[in-house]
Amino acid sequence: MPGAAALQSRGERVARNAALLSAGQVSARALQTVWLLFLARHLGAERYGVYTLAISFVGFVSIVSDLGVGLIVLRQSAQNPDQAPGLVAAGLRLVSVLSLAAVALAVGLTLALGYRGEILLISTVAAASIIPNAFFSLASVVFQTHERFGLVAAFTLVNLVMGIAFGAVALVLGAGVLGLAVAIVVAAAVNAVASWTVALRFVRPSFGGGRRLARPLLVAALPLGLAAYAQTAAFRVDNLLIAHALGVKILAYYGLAFMFYSSAVELFFTPLIGVTFPLMSRVAQESADELRRVLRRTFGLVLVILLPLAAGAFILAEPIIRFGLGPSYRPAAPVLRILILALVPTAYWGTLTKAMIVRRRHGAYIATFLALLGFVATGVSVGLRVHGVTGAAAGVLCAHVATSLLAALLMREYAWIVDVSRTLKVLAATAAMVGVAWSLRHQPVLLAVGAGAAVYGLTALLIGVLDSYDRRALVDGLWGPIGRLVSSPRTR
Repeated sequence: MPGAAALQSRGERVARNAALLSAGQVSARALQTVWLLFLARHLGAERYGVYTLAISFVGFVSIVSDLGVGLIVLRQSAQNPDQAPGLVAAGLRLVSVLSLAAVALAVGLTLALGYRGEILLISTVAAASIIPNAFFSLASVVFQTHERFGLVAAFTLVNLVMGIAFGAVALVLGAGVLGLAVAIVVAAAVNAVASWTVALRFVRPSFGGGRRLARPLLVAALPLGLAAYAQTAAFRVDNLLIAHALGVKILAYYGLAFMFYSSAVELFFTPLIGVTFPLMSRVAQESADELRRVLRRTFGLVLVILLPLAAGAFILAEPIIRFGLGPSYRPAAPVLRILILALVPTAYWGTLTKAMIVRRRHGAYIATFLALLGFVATGVSVGLRVHGVTGAAAGVLCAHVATSLLAALLMREYAWIVDVSRTLKVLAATAAMVGVAWSLRHQPVLLAVGAGAAVYGLTALLIGVLDSYDRRALVDGLWGPIGRLVSSPRTR
């Protein structure tokens, strides 16, 4: 068995790797959000809607370019390093074919929904980015196999920064939305070449040995790919349905409101759940009661952030939209008020799906995301008929509530993860914050947000919402990735 020093070293290595990945993901999401806000103001609702629609086609089918192949290559290469050259070669073969199929699907879907002319051209150009991005994903697998997570984070950020830089040049040259699509493709191609230039230092693909591995690799990957596709498509199908029914301008309003919701999930929920996931994995082997306690504490900690965030955005939706995007995007405010409420059910089913992973309930995991896709598609379709874009937003909210109920049913023994005492305290602090935010809603939005946050923080501190463990977890989840990265010996 490994000694204490080896276990400590392994633990430090895992913590540092998690910190690097989390820091890269959070930084990329924050930068992307700022860029999208700029594009919305610069392009206007009509042109930004065209851009959103093109990106939605790409996002809806992009997971087909991988279908879980990368995860299987990562797992099997880590378990048997001698097979890595053949596995990587087989992965390259599969990704080559699958990425071309994904591009064809994106173009075919655009045509099937009746889009021609400019939208078809922009969608086709943007879809071309699927191919280099698929190869970069496989290069990332090589880096992760050799525990070079810093390279994954670095190339992810480089891809985004190049896309923004090239996109800014395209806007200056007057190339518009088509220029933005070309910028995405060029950035992805450069990043793929650069990442594989580095990846080839770690592994030399053996195409002769990988020929016999391609088919079993694809078969092993399909269940994971199915769940990944359902998860990705569930966050894109609403855009396609809304654009088809109401046009790209309305899609721009919806897309920006949705961006606030998705950014809150990725900037706050994802890092916090990432901090506690290793603990879930460990206690899952000990007892169901211990895992239940960890889930309850994790969900309670998430609510400390997301509940006041949802309440504040609900109260201040209109001034937030006006401040961030200008008065022309005012129709996005009622959509934001509805979508932001989905934060709580999203956090609930998101927490339970992590329990599904650690308890190896793979069937429940796949069923949850397939159901989410079906619920969103149905909710948006019905909502559009009832009340237009706000009805569609209500349909998305109902879809996340329904997914939470299904996840609770599939994981009945872990369904009750609400810490009643803590939740009541969070609600009390949130009520104090809402009172302040409501009274200041006609004042400058930064004043209202700052005062509301201060009141919530002070109230939470006074009534004991957080204990020492919670404060440490919040620091690790929100600041820890950057702090550990900066203070690590290798960085110094």
